[in-house]
Amino acid sequence: MPSVTEILLKLLLTLIATGCLVSIAKQRQNWVGRHARAVLVLLAAISVLAWFNFGSFHDRGGFQHKWEQLHYVLGSKYFPELGYDGLYAAAVLAIEEFDLSHRLPEKFLDQRNGALVPREVILEHGRSVRSGFTDERWKTFGQELSVYRVPRVMWQDHGYNPTPAWTFAGRLFTAHLPITKKTSKILGLVDVGLLALVFLLIWRTFGLVPVCCAMIIFGLNYNARFYWTGGAFLRQDWLAAVTVGICMLQRRNFTLAGLALAYAASVRVFPVLFLVPIGIHAVRCWTDGQTVAWIRPLFAGLAVGGVIMLVAGGLTGRGFEAWFESAERLQWLQSIKPFANDVGLRMPFITSLDNLRGELTVLNSLYDQTLIRDSYHALMESRSGLFWTAAFFMCGLVTWAAWRAPNPAQASVLGLALIFALLSPTCYYWIMLLLMPLRQPVQSTLAFLIVMLIAYVLHPVAYALYSAGYLAALNSPLAFGLMSGFMTLMFIYWLMPGRDLEVEYQKTDSVEAVPTCGKSLLSGK
Repeated sequence: MPSVTEILLKLLLTLIATGCLVSIAKQRQNWVGRHARAVLVLLAAISVLAWFNFGSFHDRGGFQHKWEQLHYVLGSKYFPELGYDGLYAAAVLAIEEFDLSHRLPEKFLDQRNGALVPREVILEHGRSVRSGFTDERWKTFGQELSVYRVPRVMWQDHGYNPTPAWTFAGRLFTAHLPITKKTSKILGLVDVGLLALVFLLIWRTFGLVPVCCAMIIFGLNYNARFYWTGGAFLRQDWLAAVTVGICMLQRRNFTLAGLALAYAASVRVFPVLFLVPIGIHAVRCWTDGQTVAWIRPLFAGLAVGGVIMLVAGGLTGRGFEAWFESAERLQWLQSIKPFANDVGLRMPFITSLDNLRGELTVLNSLYDQTLIRDSYHALMESRSGLFWTAAFFMCGLVTWAAWRAPNPAQASVLGLALIFALLSPTCYYWIMLLLMPLRQPVQSTLAFLIVMLIAYVLHPVAYALYSAGYLAALNSPLAFGLMSGFMTLMFIYWLMPGRDLEVEYQKTDSVEAVPTCGKSLLSGK
């Protein structure tokens, strides 16, 4: 499905979903209001189909995300030989040696220092990496590399950067699996299974309305469309782990919650911020004289999970040195951030008018973002006071909401706003917005849909402005800079106190509180 068609269809679906949810929220006695639950289920099913582009997936590219899989499948399988800086160098040498029909650019990213270098430099590095392979292993690497056909620009991407903990998890699938066209398609289904687990857990723990709202947000999320990570490999394990953690908190299985959240933090780092609102909630319980005994099993789960993942990261073929190598990679990535498709509170403050107009975009290179990055860094320095004031305000709202949360599970979800305030994850990580309906499901989803309406309307407007010559280029800073601004308003609204139609919480001890259905149009009682 062409991108324009996808955007227009999702714009229409977002309009319909917004109208239906307005009717439900206002308890209007029209057809939608009288059949609220059935309407939500239908919207949820259509939204999930929309995420898969109604079966067209990556248009001509099919279901697999070969770009992503080349990094994460081959990067994990051959991690003992490649480490964090050898994937591109070894691949280019193998393409030359085995005469594979890959199209190569003139310059490649040197993963040792992040510089774009000519073929001779990358080949020299490749020969050094090759010395770590046995002849048989090298031949297999070349054969499996031939499974993936990727655009030339991929060789200027940011390389293989997961933590050793993720590498261990990835190698559970890839280490002894022959990579063929068939098995690579199977690996692309792992995330589909994890997403199914996410929705099943939300349904069984929080109920029908929250899971329907989560599926609507998942399917109509401009930031995390199938385009980015659909058909990739093990890209949603952290999301599944966070969901398990929140659901186990709600079920009062605090040890398992700690284990799940430890896994999420070990493979993607930023999920550690989901723990902060839980700590704030625990302090409130303690000051109110309520029991906080649940902290001990939660902390035990976190500690045990952290140790397990630390040890597991050392079993990836490069010893515990892999953790130090990973830290260096993460430090390098932070030094070249923010990227043009990052989403967070800081982005509206550091996106200049020239950037919005696309005047800093290099049209012939997807990854030459030097001018964009220099502009970001200059404005970060000059507007740091404004940003930190806004971040302090939003963190204050998170603290207030966590203090008032009825239980640890409701508090943990507030980590979404904390991540938005303090970090700027790449756009596709905002698939985590599907967790918003775990508090105030209908109101949260409405706020989200309004922001998505703006995003999907901006797409054709941007095309029109570009065609009329008002924009120098269609560019990511325009899309995600503006998106970040509107999401700021969405999070502020979301953090405000409110009473949702479907899920109410008892005003008793925060640990014992469980979701109950009040009298509402949605519950039908």
